[in-house]
Amino acid sequence: MSAFTDEVIQELANKYEAAMRQHDEIQMAFIRHIFKHEEAQESAHQGFLRRLNMLKHCIETIFTSLPPDSTDLPSRDDLSDASMALHAFVINVFGCADNLAWVLVKELPITKDDGRDLPKREVALRQLNGIVRGAISDEFRTYLESIDEWFSYLESYRHSLAHRVPLYIAPFIITDEDRPEYDRLDAERSQASQRGDYEAWEQLDAEQEQLGFFRPIMSHSPSEPLNHVLFHPQMILDYNTIAELSKRVLREIGN
Repeated sequence: MSAFTDEVIQELANKYEAAMRQHDEIQMAFIRHIFKHEEAQESAHQGFLRRLNMLKHCIETIFTSLPPDSTDLPSRDDLSDASMALHAFVINVFGCADNLAWVLVKELPITKDDGRDLPKREVALRQLNGIVRGAISDEFRTYLESIDEWFSYLESYRHSLAHRVPLYIAPFIITDEDRPEYDRLDAERSQASQRGDYEAWEQLDAEQEQLGFFRPIMSHSPSEPLNHVLFHPQMILDYNTIAELSKRVLREIGN
């Protein structure tokens, strides 16, 4: 049974196609923009646009390796491909937001009160970056405040990925009803491993898998259920948020 209803699967398909269509539009908008400062152009072209291409490829990889309408347990190779894509995606979503902050800071420009450059740690769009937020329009600042919760989610996942626990996709999930049988097979599998009976180990492993079902959930710690996220809709939301941020940055530096 799929993790999503037919209606949600169709909605995901529509949003996926829409996200892919706007990719080229965003690229061309940044390529055509005439930057006043070389550092801003480098952050836009060599930073943001290269990362944006990576986001597109990651989404395509996920939707191909683990399609939302799939009802089968994924292969180990598909899980590995999806995990790598998620790792690259989260890191580069975070990087895209920071690249856009650098575009703003260098192009407007935004400096400290005494005219000195901002320290690198202060160049970002998040809630704590008061100097940057204080130098932009009220409209853009209000928008950033409206996505503060999204920034918090992103920072949590990026920090865990880079410094603590890498993102994880469970190969299958077991219901509470099937847990006793799963644990029984697990005990037998451990015994088979101890006596070197790998044929029995593989058979028991296959029986365990048959009890499970797949859910497209990513987490940065299996022990923290509040951090479990359905990754198909989350990736589309993240991409669209970056797309909207990029359009607003262009408007900001254009004004």
